[in-house]
Amino acid sequence: MELEDYIKQQEQVEIPIRHYHAHGLYAREMFVPAGTIFVGKVHLTEHICTCSMGDFTIVDEFGKQRVTAPMTIVSQPGTKRVGYAHVDSIWTNYHHTFETEIEKIEAELVTETYDALPNDVLIGRVLEYIGES
Repeated sequence: MELEDYIKQQEQVEIPIRHYHAHGLYAREMFVPAGTIFVGKVHLTEHICTCSMGDFTIVDEFGKQRVTAPMTIVSQPGTKRVGYAHVDSIWTNYHHTFETEIEKIEAELVTETYDALPNDVLIGRVLEYIGES
């Protein structure tokens, strides 16, 4: 959270976002220019993420990993990531929702802080972190 606050004070890089909707499926695709650091929001639901182009270093609650396209992962509720694009890269999150308005989608799927997570998600993340899932 402190890193996110620091990044918000720096000159911002435009990260183009494309939104796709299909029956019950929403995809949020972002193009991240080389050399860009980005911070995601806290996700409320399990969903799929793909790196379809490029090379990222991703840091979350469980450590650091290098993600090179093509790669797909399952993201757990309560996850917040910081990423660095080593080259021009594309990252996409896929969510189940019937909403089509971006503001409503964000209210359903993400939050700004861990404080807004439901207790069952918080407990599940702690158990996963300590290896008791």
